[in-house]
Amino acid sequence: MGIILGLLVAIGYGTSDFIGGVISRRIPSITVVATTSVIGPIVLALVVIIETNTSHINAPTAREWLIAAGAGIGGVIGLSLLFRGYAIGRFSVVAPITAVVATLAQILWGLARGEQPSIIALIGIVITVVAAVIISQSHAAPDAQTEIAIAERPALKIELTIAIGAGLAFGFSGVAYAEAGSSNGIWPVLIARSVFCLAAVLIALVAGKRVIASRPNLGPALLSGLIEAVALAVFIIAIRQDFLSIVSPIAALSPAFVVLGAAALLHEPIGKIRAGGLILALGGLLLIAVG
Repeated sequence: MGIILGLLVAIGYGTSDFIGGVISRRIPSITVVATTSVIGPIVLALVVIIETNTSHINAPTAREWLIAAGAGIGGVIGLSLLFRGYAIGRFSVVAPITAVVATLAQILWGLARGEQPSIIALIGIVITVVAAVIISQSHAAPDAQTEIAIAERPALKIELTIAIGAGLAFGFSGVAYAEAGSSNGIWPVLIARSVFCLAAVLIALVAGKRVIASRPNLGPALLSGLIEAVALAVFIIAIRQDFLSIVSPIAALSPAFVVLGAAALLHEPIGKIRAGGLILALGGLLLIAVG
């Protein structure tokens, strides 16, 4: 059961990100983020109602409200940058680098707080760093003077900058979720997603962009938000059923589904070396999650 839930979460996150990324190539990324964010609070509110009726949940404190709100802010920044990266760059670069940076950021926070990763997790950290270096290198051609290689350099720098920014924002959000506490059930997540939605709408308004996507992008954007919200709900349910040790490692493989979607549907070239880096990154993330 845990493996099935993990696959559902990974496929859900990957599919949602891929759809959002594709739409971001047609309309402003913040519009996509704002549109997709509408579904999350609704789905999570239903989960809160069910959870409140079936178990005792402590009300969140003022501190937990603030931390959860911070998680929402980090999330909207991260997703906006991620979709922007997909809009102007390659999924095969942006997706894995974002995931690696987000994971490493949370690990560094844990180390600063005195946590001691296992040997398996440490091996995973080394592997992900090596993988990030491989993915971030230009593999367009062996001759650095070719037009392809020269043209790829500035684009790659932009991709990496956006991916690192997105990863740091997601890492901050993940740390905030962890700090918000677990004694009050799903409430911190609902607070975070509500702030996420509000922040996305405000950013879109300030930037002079549409808050809700128009047709024909509205349907896919809402679908992306629905899939992501359901994946998050499944992940939370899995945690409640003590499947975290199984679901978390599998869920960490979600970038693979983003890259596979780009390769299969957008015919995005990956290259053998970068594909090897991607496999290393996924393997490292898996070891970190298991450890």
